[in-house]
Amino acid sequence: MISPKLVEVGRHLNIELLTNTELLELDGEQGNFTAKIKEKPRFVDISKCTSCGECTKVCPVDTPSEHNEKLAPRKAIFKQYEQAIPGAYGISKRSIAPCKATCPAHVSIQG
Repeated sequence: MISPKLVEVGRHLNIELLTNTELLELDGEQGNFTAKIKEKPRFVDISKCTSCGECTKVCPVDTPSEHNEKLAPRKAIFKQYEQAIPGAYGISKRSIAPCKATCPAHVSIQG
């Protein structure tokens, strides 16, 4: 139901679609608004993601799906739903990685 409208918004030349953001403040009047937003990290470069889904096949971490009211699991790397705009995936991080949490220098060790 909402997907066709999102596609329309995504194609509109005068609309900048800001996903994964929170509106903090809105000032101004009709035709001249200024918005202050906070962008949440996606941890995936949307300009490089081709939305192929290969990452979900190898992701070892399951987490409750917010899209399905946490009734079904999903992978930690995910796309909200198939027609989501933009089509890029995102990673939800539960907390600090155990390796980083125990490291005295808090070095992020990726394997």
